[in-house]
Amino acid sequence: MAYRGDLMIRASRLFTEADRQEISAAVAQAEARTAGEIVPVVATASGRYPAAAPRAGMLGGLGLLAATWLAFEGPAGPGLPVLLGGLLAGYALGAAAAAGLPVLRRALASPREREDTVHAAARAALSTFRVRRTREATGVVLYVSLLERLVVVAADDAVEDQVDEAAFDPAADAVLSGLRAGEPARALADGIRLVGEVLARHFPIRPDDVNELSNELRLID
Repeated sequence: MAYRGDLMIRASRLFTEADRQEISAAVAQAEARTAGEIVPVVATASGRYPAAAPRAGMLGGLGLLAATWLAFEGPAGPGLPVLLGGLLAGYALGAAAAAGLPVLRRALASPREREDTVHAAARAALSTFRVRRTREATGVVLYVSLLERLVVVAADDAVEDQVDEAAFDPAADAVLSGLRAGEPARALADGIRLVGEVLARHFPIRPDDVNELSNELRLID
């Protein structure tokens, strides 16, 4: 979704200045109907997945061990030092590859690991960007993690108490669809609009409403 070929694009390079203005305008428009606050956040990655390095090392080691075995035409050829050397070299190469290639780390992390990591990062963003400091705890983070290709809507207490988490699924789906189509600004704008519609049903605008949080897009590299 945020890749060109095999290269991942950093969050800070994915959006032009015009894109950021479009997203800010989408936040302002959505918040004009609700007492809630919407904070869009795009992160390059949500975790480093340290378990991926030994997994890659194991795969690399076994692969090079097998290649060494076959190169010497079976058990009669290579001695134990040669086999151990191939195993260790393969492990080192695999671990180094995982350390340098975020896409490989993602591939070696389980779906559950990726989901848990992104959800935790989205919850942390509630505090990082002061969303938990709104007057009536009606703030929401629309969190996009590019490496994991996941979108999470994390909400403060009042929203969690009154809104079914599944109500935000269409917003997350809209963001993913737009990103896959190569239209990041439209993707965020669509997601923001749908989040705003949910909030407006549960937390309509009040006469004394004030904009408590900036409408700008937050980027995490």
